[in-house]
Amino acid sequence: MDKLAMEYGGGLFELAEEEKLSEQLLDQVRALAAIFKENPGYARLMDSHSVTRAEKTELIRTAFDGRIHPYLYNFVCLMADRGYFSSIPACFERFEECYRQSRGIIVVKVTSAVALTEEQKSRVQASVERKTGKRAEMQCVVDPDLIAGLRVEADGKLFENSAKSKFEEIRRLLQTAVTGENT
Repeated sequence: MDKLAMEYGGGLFELAEEEKLSEQLLDQVRALAAIFKENPGYARLMDSHSVTRAEKTELIRTAFDGRIHPYLYNFVCLMADRGYFSSIPACFERFEECYRQSRGIIVVKVTSAVALTEEQKSRVQASVERKTGKRAEMQCVVDPDLIAGLRVEADGKLFENSAKSKFEEIRRLLQTAVTGENT
């Protein structure tokens, strides 16, 4: 993450914390991040030198005024005014990162061969929370190449108990036994 995102995203989070608006702004930050991701042309337009400052201000006003918290609205205007509009998504990532750190939340990526049921998700979440001592924010992904089992990435650690990983382990053991080389 670049210095600009660290500074501006972190600053936005500090303001939200001071004003006790973190949860409200987090929801809006996530919604705006999704909008910007779905509409990459908007950032290109806002970063274009052929669009005047007044036109950019009007575009932002039309899109967001009264629809998002004034602090967030002013943040978007500031970033556009300074020519940093395309850095907003990275700033939002930093905001979320600060939010999670301040609340002891970790992102847990769970990859499975088939979609997990709510009960299975709850069990994995509870297990990760017991092992890490932190609240887990789950991101579930389906990867049919796993065949069976789970791959759980949490707090910089990988916990893999998939058929694919077991087959890879067997392949390495067999190759070592046959060739004497470990690859």
